[in-house]
Amino acid sequence: MMDADGLSRANLQLPPLLQRMQAVIEHIEAHLHEALPMAELAVVSGLSQWHFQRVFHACLGETVKTYIRQRRLSQAAHSLLHSRRSVLEIALCAGFDSNEAFTRAFRAWAGCTPRAWRQGQGVTEQALLPRFKAQIGQDYLQHLNENLQLEPDLRYQPAQQIVGFTRRLQLQGAGVDLLAMLAPCWREWRSRLEEIPHRSDTRVCLILELLAMSDTACQLQVWLGAPVNALGRLPSGMACVDRPAGWQAVFQHKGAGPAWEYTMQYIFGAWLPRSNCQLAPVPGLCLFAPEQAPFEAAPVLEYCLPLLSSSS
Repeated sequence: MMDADGLSRANLQLPPLLQRMQAVIEHIEAHLHEALPMAELAVVSGLSQWHFQRVFHACLGETVKTYIRQRRLSQAAHSLLHSRRSVLEIALCAGFDSNEAFTRAFRAWAGCTPRAWRQGQGVTEQALLPRFKAQIGQDYLQHLNENLQLEPDLRYQPAQQIVGFTRRLQLQGAGVDLLAMLAPCWREWRSRLEEIPHRSDTRVCLILELLAMSDTACQLQVWLGAPVNALGRLPSGMACVDRPAGWQAVFQHKGAGPAWEYTMQYIFGAWLPRSNCQLAPVPGLCLFAPEQAPFEAAPVLEYCLPLLSSSS
């Protein structure tokens, strides 16, 4: 049974954040044959685009774009078997510009062409309904057991000023290794961090702020610097960013390679949904000693996730 707001009664038993993800899934289903810009889906979720994509990926194990594409292909497969519409008409309805593009995508998804599927070759009725699927393997469990503080410290952080370097990055396509892209910046800037006056912490801050996003690219503002307790004359080439006061969940993280993705999956897919905390519209912050930076062989850092309020 559905309530007036479109959520099933069973879904109302989910934690609030997962209710929002289910609302997004149902919105996608209701508008599957229309454009579904990321900004629109983020509004439905009540999160920023950056946080929405993290939470969605952690809950479903795939990106928003991949999920929508699979749902459209699944509906196309159903139409091929249960309607008399032409392959081209079905392709256009699924959001593809041509029969050729649809055939390539369909073959990659189903293992055969649309025409072969319609003729009953290789049909397995992949229903790909909305679902929450955990992607938990032995490496993930070992990481949670050895390298991550599962319950964060909830701290109130006074307003901060961070002085350092900033750079705008344009990322194209999926699967970009962001740390590899940032490593040259780290090598360039690390030697100059000692020039920052009035430092309130010997550690270094890394902030990634999402500025713009499309289906094929995103633009990030990268900040790398140190918190200060007074703002004097800025060293050449440096800038200052202000961070508002507020609560934050502070996680202790260790490990390189896939460890960071495991941490993000846990925070946004497990801890956040059951915490009932609400995210503040402020980018997260990594805090680390220079020799334990994310770009080094054995990273150790604090990940500070801004919240609207403490749940305690």
